[in-house]
Amino acid sequence: MNEHQHIPRQRTLTDADMVALAELLQRQHPCRFDNVSREDMDFVKDLLRLYKETRSEVLKWIIRGVVYGVLLVAAIGLYVKMNLK
Repeated sequence: MNEHQHIPRQRTLTDADMVALAELLQRQHPCRFDNVSREDMDFVKDLLRLYKETRSEVLKWIIRGVVYGVLLVAAIGLYVKMNLK
């Protein structure tokens, strides 16, 4: 076999290398939520997503209310101004 030929590899790390890397990662970057189960974490994520969606909808309705209120006050103001002349 020619030493200049490149042989593409799918994986160059052994299983032992992967285990060592996983242990190193676990030691250097401990999870802050290691006492929380996966189901509990998914529940909290769902609650946060629901909170963000609800907050977004509430803000949309508040902005619509302000815009419609300004338009209503402007229309009443124009109506009163037209009737006073």
